[in-house]
Amino acid sequence: MYLLNMGLLKPGDIILTGSDAKLSRVIKKFTKGSFSHAILYVGDGSYIHSDRDGVHSSNIQRLLFEEESNVMVLRAANEQVVSLACDFARSQVGKEYSVKGAINAKIKAPLNVDTNRQFCSKLVAKAYEFAGLKLVENADTCMPKEIEDSQYLKRVNKITVKANEAEIEFATSDSPLDKQAEATNKILFAARALFKKDIQTLSELPHFLFKQPQFDSQISKVVLESGYLTLWDNDRVKNPWRYDLNVFCNLPVPEAEKYALAKREFDSSKGMLERFGGMLDFYTDAHKQHNLQFTKLHRDLYLKLCLGITDNHKVASSYLEKFT
Repeated sequence: MYLLNMGLLKPGDIILTGSDAKLSRVIKKFTKGSFSHAILYVGDGSYIHSDRDGVHSSNIQRLLFEEESNVMVLRAANEQVVSLACDFARSQVGKEYSVKGAINAKIKAPLNVDTNRQFCSKLVAKAYEFAGLKLVENADTCMPKEIEDSQYLKRVNKITVKANEAEIEFATSDSPLDKQAEATNKILFAARALFKKDIQTLSELPHFLFKQPQFDSQISKVVLESGYLTLWDNDRVKNPWRYDLNVFCNLPVPEAEKYALAKREFDSSKGMLERFGGMLDFYTDAHKQHNLQFTKLHRDLYLKLCLGITDNHKVASSYLEKFT
Protein backbone atom coordinates (compact mmCIF):
# COMPACT_ATOMS: atom_id res chain seq x y z
CA MET A 1 0.00 0.00 0.00
CA TYR A 2 1.13 3.53 -0.75
CA LEU A 3 0.56 7.04 0.58
CA LEU A 4 1.27 10.45 -0.88
CA ASN A 5 4.38 12.13 0.51
CA MET A 6 2.79 15.04 2.35
CA GLY A 7 6.12 16.82 2.58
CA LEU A 8 6.24 17.14 -1.22
CA LEU A 9 2.65 18.26 -1.70
CA LYS A 10 1.76 21.92 -2.12
CA PRO A 11 -1.60 23.65 -1.65
CA GLY A 12 -3.45 23.66 -4.95
CA ASP A 13 -2.07 20.33 -6.12
CA ILE A 14 -4.61 18.31 -8.08
CA ILE A 15 -4.69 14.62 -7.19
CA LEU A 16 -6.12 12.21 -9.75
CA THR A 17 -6.96 8.75 -8.47
CA GLY A 18 -8.19 5.46 -9.88
CA SER A 19 -8.61 1.90 -8.70
CA ASP A 20 -9.74 -1.49 -9.94
CA ALA A 21 -13.22 -0.96 -8.49
CA LYS A 22 -16.02 -1.52 -11.01
CA LEU A 23 -17.19 2.11 -11.17
CA SER A 24 -13.63 3.36 -11.54
CA ARG A 25 -12.97 0.90 -14.37
CA VAL A 26 -16.13 2.01 -16.19
CA ILE A 27 -15.23 5.70 -15.96
CA LYS A 28 -11.66 5.10 -17.11
CA LYS A 29 -12.82 2.95 -20.02
CA PHE A 30 -15.48 5.43 -21.10
CA THR A 31 -13.14 8.45 -20.98
CA LYS A 32 -10.06 6.56 -22.20
CA GLY A 33 -8.20 7.96 -19.21
CA SER A 34 -6.15 6.45 -16.41
CA PHE A 35 -8.07 8.04 -13.53
CA SER A 36 -11.66 8.29 -12.35
CA HIS A 37 -11.58 10.85 -9.53
CA ALA A 38 -10.14 14.34 -9.03
CA ILE A 39 -9.47 16.06 -5.71
CA LEU A 40 -7.81 19.30 -4.61
CA TYR A 41 -5.14 19.45 -1.92
CA VAL A 42 -5.65 22.62 0.15
CA GLY A 43 -2.68 22.28 2.50
CA ASP A 44 -2.20 21.34 6.15
CA GLY A 45 -2.76 17.68 5.32
CA SER A 46 -6.29 18.29 3.99
CA TYR A 47 -7.92 17.79 0.63
CA ILE A 48 -11.39 18.67 -0.64
CA HIS A 49 -13.38 16.59 -3.09
CA SER A 50 -16.89 15.76 -4.23
CA ASP A 51 -18.23 12.22 -4.02
CA ARG A 52 -21.66 10.65 -3.49
CA ASP A 53 -21.76 12.19 0.01
CA GLY A 54 -21.29 15.70 -1.43
CA VAL A 55 -18.36 18.09 -1.11
CA HIS A 56 -16.27 17.52 1.99
CA SER A 57 -12.72 17.57 3.30
CA SER A 58 -10.53 14.61 4.22
CA ASN A 59 -7.08 13.87 5.62
CA ILE A 60 -4.39 13.16 3.03
CA GLN A 61 -2.90 10.56 5.39
CA ARG A 62 -6.07 8.50 4.95
CA LEU A 63 -5.69 8.30 1.18
CA LEU A 64 -4.27 4.82 0.52
CA PHE A 65 -3.36 3.33 -2.86
CA GLU A 66 -2.80 -0.31 -3.74
CA GLU A 67 -0.43 0.64 -6.55
CA GLU A 68 1.66 3.72 -7.28
CA SER A 69 -0.01 3.84 -10.69
CA ASN A 70 -3.36 4.49 -8.99
CA VAL A 71 -2.50 8.15 -8.38
CA MET A 72 -1.10 11.17 -10.22
CA VAL A 73 -0.37 14.62 -8.80
CA LEU A 74 -0.58 17.68 -11.04
CA ARG A 75 0.57 21.20 -10.18
CA ALA A 76 -0.45 24.51 -11.73
CA ALA A 77 2.40 26.32 -13.43
CA ASN A 78 0.84 29.60 -12.30
CA GLU A 79 1.11 29.28 -8.52
CA GLN A 80 -0.31 32.77 -7.94
CA VAL A 81 -3.86 31.44 -8.37
CA VAL A 82 -3.51 28.62 -5.85
CA SER A 83 -4.78 30.46 -2.76
CA LEU A 84 -7.99 31.58 -4.47
CA ALA A 85 -8.59 28.10 -5.88
CA CYS A 86 -8.30 26.60 -2.39
CA ASP A 87 -10.61 29.26 -0.94
CA PHE A 88 -13.22 28.43 -3.58
CA ALA A 89 -13.02 24.71 -2.79
CA ARG A 90 -13.49 25.41 0.93
CA SER A 91 -16.54 27.54 0.13
CA GLN A 92 -18.16 24.56 -1.60
CA VAL A 93 -17.99 22.17 1.39
CA GLY A 94 -21.44 20.79 2.08
CA LYS A 95 -22.79 20.99 -1.47
CA GLU A 96 -24.64 17.96 -2.76
CA TYR A 97 -23.19 15.68 -5.40
CA SER A 98 -24.55 16.28 -8.90
CA VAL A 99 -25.51 12.91 -10.38
CA LYS A 100 -26.88 14.59 -13.52
CA GLY A 101 -23.73 16.67 -13.86
CA ALA A 102 -21.47 13.64 -13.58
CA ILE A 103 -23.51 11.76 -16.19
CA ASN A 104 -23.55 14.76 -18.50
CA ALA A 105 -19.78 15.08 -18.18
CA LYS A 106 -19.43 11.52 -19.48
CA ILE A 107 -21.86 11.72 -22.39
CA LYS A 108 -21.53 15.47 -23.16
CA ALA A 109 -25.28 15.73 -23.74
CA PRO A 110 -27.30 18.95 -23.20
CA LEU A 111 -29.03 17.74 -20.03
CA ASN A 112 -30.70 20.08 -17.56
CA VAL A 113 -28.07 19.80 -14.83
CA ASP A 114 -28.01 21.12 -11.26
CA THR A 115 -25.78 24.20 -11.50
CA ASN A 116 -25.65 24.54 -7.70
CA ARG A 117 -24.23 21.01 -7.27
CA GLN A 118 -20.73 19.63 -7.73
CA PHE A 119 -19.00 16.49 -8.96
CA CYS A 120 -15.31 15.72 -8.59
CA SER A 121 -13.66 17.10 -11.72
CA LYS A 122 -16.08 20.04 -11.99
CA LEU A 123 -15.16 21.12 -8.45
CA VAL A 124 -11.44 21.15 -9.26
CA ALA A 125 -11.83 22.88 -12.62
CA LYS A 126 -14.27 25.44 -11.22
CA ALA A 127 -11.90 26.23 -8.33
CA TYR A 128 -9.14 27.17 -10.73
CA GLU A 129 -11.52 28.94 -13.09
CA PHE A 130 -12.69 31.07 -10.16
CA ALA A 131 -9.05 31.90 -9.46
CA GLY A 132 -8.49 32.98 -13.05
CA LEU A 133 -6.95 29.85 -14.59
CA LYS A 134 -9.09 28.00 -17.13
CA LEU A 135 -7.77 24.43 -17.01
CA VAL A 136 -10.30 22.93 -19.42
CA GLU A 137 -12.64 24.11 -22.15
CA ASN A 138 -15.81 23.55 -20.11
CA ALA A 139 -15.50 23.14 -16.35
CA ASP A 140 -19.18 22.20 -16.01
CA THR A 141 -18.77 19.01 -18.07
CA CYS A 142 -15.10 18.08 -17.70
CA MET A 143 -13.76 14.67 -16.73
CA PRO A 144 -10.52 13.73 -14.91
CA LYS A 145 -8.95 12.89 -18.29
CA GLU A 146 -9.38 16.50 -19.44
CA ILE A 147 -7.70 17.79 -16.29
CA GLU A 148 -4.90 15.26 -16.78
CA ASP A 149 -4.35 16.61 -20.31
CA SER A 150 -4.49 20.32 -19.36
CA GLN A 151 -1.56 22.30 -20.76
CA TYR A 152 -1.55 24.48 -17.65
CA LEU A 153 -0.59 21.64 -15.31
CA LYS A 154 2.66 19.78 -14.81
CA ARG A 155 3.08 16.36 -13.27
CA VAL A 156 4.82 15.98 -9.91
CA ASN A 157 6.97 12.86 -10.00
CA LYS A 158 8.07 10.50 -7.20
CA ILE A 159 5.25 11.65 -4.95
CA THR A 160 4.31 8.33 -3.27
CA VAL A 161 5.87 6.49 -0.34
CA LYS A 162 5.41 2.94 0.93
CA ALA A 163 2.98 2.91 3.86
CA ASN A 164 4.04 1.15 7.05
CA GLU A 165 1.69 -0.83 9.32
CA ALA A 166 0.99 2.11 11.63
CA GLU A 167 0.14 4.37 8.70
CA ILE A 168 -2.18 1.78 7.18
CA GLU A 169 -3.90 1.30 10.54
CA PHE A 170 -4.43 5.06 10.87
CA ALA A 171 -5.63 5.42 7.27
CA THR A 172 -8.28 2.73 7.73
CA SER A 173 -9.45 3.86 11.20
CA ASP A 174 -12.57 5.94 11.86
CA SER A 175 -12.12 9.51 10.65
CA PRO A 176 -13.42 12.56 12.56
CA LEU A 177 -13.74 14.32 9.20
CA ASP A 178 -16.30 11.72 8.17
CA LYS A 179 -18.30 12.69 11.26
CA GLN A 180 -17.93 16.35 10.28
CA ALA A 181 -19.29 15.63 6.80
CA GLU A 182 -22.19 13.67 8.30
CA ALA A 183 -23.04 16.50 10.72
CA THR A 184 -22.79 19.09 7.95
CA ASN A 185 -25.13 17.11 5.72
CA LYS A 186 -27.67 16.76 8.55
CA ILE A 187 -27.70 20.52 9.12
CA LEU A 188 -28.03 21.37 5.43
CA PHE A 189 -30.76 18.77 4.85
CA ALA A 190 -32.78 20.28 7.71
CA ALA A 191 -32.09 23.83 6.50
CA ARG A 192 -33.39 23.06 3.02
CA ALA A 193 -36.56 21.61 4.52
CA LEU A 194 -37.11 24.56 6.88
CA PHE A 195 -36.39 27.45 4.53
CA LYS A 196 -37.65 25.76 1.35
CA LYS A 197 -34.48 26.99 -0.36
CA ASP A 198 -31.62 25.26 -2.16
CA ILE A 199 -29.08 25.85 0.63
CA GLN A 200 -25.94 23.96 -0.33
CA THR A 201 -23.24 25.22 2.08
CA LEU A 202 -23.06 26.24 5.73
CA SER A 203 -21.85 29.69 4.67
CA GLU A 204 -25.20 30.27 2.90
CA LEU A 205 -27.29 29.39 5.95
CA PRO A 206 -26.93 32.64 7.98
CA HIS A 207 -28.10 34.69 4.98
CA PHE A 208 -31.45 32.88 4.94
CA LEU A 209 -31.78 32.80 8.74
CA PHE A 210 -31.27 36.56 9.09
CA LYS A 211 -34.19 37.04 6.69
CA GLN A 212 -36.37 34.47 8.48
CA PRO A 213 -35.30 34.52 12.16
CA GLN A 214 -38.47 32.66 13.17
CA PHE A 215 -36.58 29.45 12.33
CA ASP A 216 -33.77 30.21 14.80
CA SER A 217 -34.79 27.74 17.50
CA GLN A 218 -35.44 24.90 15.05
CA ILE A 219 -32.18 25.20 13.12
CA SER A 220 -30.20 25.74 16.34
CA LYS A 221 -31.69 22.54 17.74
CA VAL A 222 -30.56 20.68 14.61
CA VAL A 223 -27.04 22.12 14.94
CA LEU A 224 -26.84 21.07 18.59
CA GLU A 225 -28.14 17.56 17.95
CA SER A 226 -25.90 17.02 14.91
CA GLY A 227 -22.77 17.04 17.06
CA TYR A 228 -21.18 19.68 14.83
CA LEU A 229 -20.33 21.97 17.75
CA THR A 230 -18.41 19.29 19.67
CA LEU A 231 -16.50 17.63 16.81
CA TRP A 232 -13.19 19.12 17.90
CA ASP A 233 -13.55 18.65 21.67
CA ASN A 234 -11.68 15.34 21.86
CA ASP A 235 -8.53 16.56 20.14
CA ARG A 236 -6.90 17.76 23.38
CA VAL A 237 -7.42 14.31 24.87
CA LYS A 238 -6.32 12.35 21.79
CA ASN A 239 -3.41 14.63 20.85
CA PRO A 240 -2.15 16.39 24.00
CA TRP A 241 1.22 17.03 22.33
CA ARG A 242 -0.44 19.65 20.14
CA TYR A 243 -1.32 21.80 23.18
CA ASP A 244 1.41 21.08 25.76
CA LEU A 245 5.06 21.91 25.04
CA ASN A 246 6.42 19.41 27.58
CA VAL A 247 4.39 16.59 26.06
CA PHE A 248 5.54 17.62 22.58
CA CYS A 249 9.21 17.72 23.59
CA ASN A 250 8.93 14.22 25.06
CA LEU A 251 7.41 12.61 21.97
CA PRO A 252 9.32 9.35 21.29
CA VAL A 253 10.41 10.28 17.76
CA PRO A 254 13.75 11.41 16.27
CA GLU A 255 14.55 15.12 16.58
CA ALA A 256 14.43 15.69 12.82
CA GLU A 257 10.96 14.16 12.64
CA LYS A 258 9.85 16.24 15.61
CA TYR A 259 11.12 19.40 13.96
CA ALA A 260 9.23 18.60 10.75
CA LEU A 261 6.07 17.95 12.79
CA ALA A 262 6.45 21.27 14.61
CA LYS A 263 6.89 23.09 11.30
CA ARG A 264 3.72 21.49 9.90
CA GLU A 265 1.78 22.37 13.06
CA PHE A 266 3.09 25.95 12.94
CA ASP A 267 2.04 26.45 9.33
CA SER A 268 -1.27 24.65 9.80
CA SER A 269 -2.26 26.57 12.94
CA LYS A 270 -1.37 29.88 11.31
CA GLY A 271 -3.75 29.21 8.44
CA MET A 272 -6.52 27.95 10.71
CA LEU A 273 -6.21 30.99 12.98
CA GLU A 274 -6.81 33.23 9.98
CA ARG A 275 -9.88 31.26 8.87
CA PHE A 276 -11.37 30.71 12.33
CA GLY A 277 -10.58 34.29 13.32
CA GLY A 278 -12.52 35.54 10.33
CA MET A 279 -15.49 33.36 11.28
CA LEU A 280 -15.29 34.57 14.89
CA ASP A 281 -15.43 38.19 13.72
CA PHE A 282 -18.38 37.41 11.46
CA TYR A 283 -20.47 35.69 14.13
CA THR A 284 -19.53 38.22 16.83
CA ASP A 285 -20.85 41.03 14.64
CA ALA A 286 -23.84 38.94 13.54
CA HIS A 287 -24.81 38.19 17.14
CA LYS A 288 -24.64 41.87 18.08
CA GLN A 289 -26.93 42.68 15.17
CA HIS A 290 -29.38 39.75 15.25
CA ASN A 291 -29.07 38.26 18.77
CA LEU A 292 -30.01 34.73 17.70
CA GLN A 293 -29.25 31.42 19.39
CA PHE A 294 -27.64 30.30 16.11
CA THR A 295 -25.20 33.23 16.08
CA LYS A 296 -24.34 32.74 19.76
CA LEU A 297 -23.64 29.03 19.27
CA HIS A 298 -21.32 29.75 16.36
CA ARG A 299 -19.62 32.70 18.04
CA ASP A 300 -18.83 30.48 21.03
CA LEU A 301 -17.68 27.66 18.74
CA TYR A 302 -15.18 29.81 16.86
CA LEU A 303 -13.94 31.43 20.07
CA LYS A 304 -13.24 27.94 21.45
CA LEU A 305 -11.51 26.91 18.23
CA CYS A 306 -9.38 30.06 18.13
CA LEU A 307 -8.26 29.54 21.73
CA GLY A 308 -7.33 25.92 21.02
CA ILE A 309 -5.47 26.73 17.81
CA THR A 310 -3.64 29.56 19.62
CA ASP A 311 -2.35 27.04 22.17
CA ASN A 312 -1.33 24.72 19.34
CA HIS A 313 0.48 27.56 17.56
CA LYS A 314 2.33 28.54 20.74
CA VAL A 315 3.59 24.98 21.26
CA ALA A 316 4.90 24.71 17.71
CA SER A 317 6.40 28.20 17.81
CA SER A 318 8.12 27.63 21.16
CA TYR A 319 9.68 24.39 19.95
CA LEU A 320 10.92 25.94 16.70
CA GLU A 321 12.48 28.86 18.60
CA LYS A 322 15.03 26.41 20.01
CA PHE A 323 16.59 26.22 16.54
CA THR A 324 16.76 29.96 15.78
